[in-house]
Amino acid sequence: MDSFTGDSSGGILLQEFWDKTLEEKTIIVCTAEILHQCLRHSFVRMVQINLLIFDEAHHAKKNHPYARIIKDFFATLEEKNQERPRILGMTASPVDAKTNMYIAAAQLEGLLHCEIATIDDADAFAKAAINKPKEGFIEYWNMDSPFETDLWRKLHQVVGENPAFGRLFGYSKQCTTELGRWAADRVWQLWLTKEEAEWIEAKTERDFNSMQSSQPISVLDAKRKAVRQAHDMVANYPFQKLELGWFCLSDKVLKLVEHLKKHFDPEGDKCVIFAEQRLTVALLADLFKQPVLSLQGYRPGKLVSIRALGQSCFDID
Repeated sequence: MDSFTGDSSGGILLQEFWDKTLEEKTIIVCTAEILHQCLRHSFVRMVQINLLIFDEAHHAKKNHPYARIIKDFFATLEEKNQERPRILGMTASPVDAKTNMYIAAAQLEGLLHCEIATIDDADAFAKAAINKPKEGFIEYWNMDSPFETDLWRKLHQVVGENPAFGRLFGYSKQCTTELGRWAADRVWQLWLTKEEAEWIEAKTERDFNSMQSSQPISVLDAKRKAVRQAHDMVANYPFQKLELGWFCLSDKVLKLVEHLKKHFDPEGDKCVIFAEQRLTVALLADLFKQPVLSLQGYRPGKLVSIRALGQSCFDID
């Protein structure tokens, strides 16, 4: 089984990649948008799929990727009398908006070519409501204004004008207050890999050519060289050793670690932590693997959306 998300490298949108993947793998887990793009570019054909499983299937409406997959690629097979994959949609609530429940349920069944099924025992719902965990709040000290680390300033001198780095510069700076100084630098190690640097180089060249600029080719060479220099700078940078304290991590993160140590049993518990940005998910999943936290038995993983912003999560079991 392989899994692909918005955090995967740009190479996943290549025909050769999917030809090899489909030949070697029988189960693929990916975000809906990745499957939609693969179908749209004919990297994958609907007739090659035996079973489609949609999690949170109630999102299948309007222009959501679930809806586009069904309308653009699944329904057309029915019109041509071609074999189609089976569909299993999973959701805790088929209706997620203030609308007529029966109409919304019927529309969902019609779009997904499925029939909603649920348990007959109403007592099961009552038990779930009774045993529902209580909500709680963790208070933490909010750090001062975001600041630029030494690594941030050095990288900005090299590639600060390259728009491909703009989002990460903004995130890394904000990260100093949200997650702490260590995470603000660590994100560069996780993000600016050799593969990512090569992809940015190629994008820089594409952008340069598309502008049809009168600038000499030496300008492009300088920009590509700067990307390689930034990668080498991160690869060879003397990163700060992670320590449990406010100088490395924010109080927000420290309180999270403290809470999990107190309430989470890695022998039998499972936990899902949601974050708004996928880089935060990657950092937290990486942080929980660091030995200094002394989280024996923890097995963190991550699931990120295709979009730069949007709810993502990492799980611990």
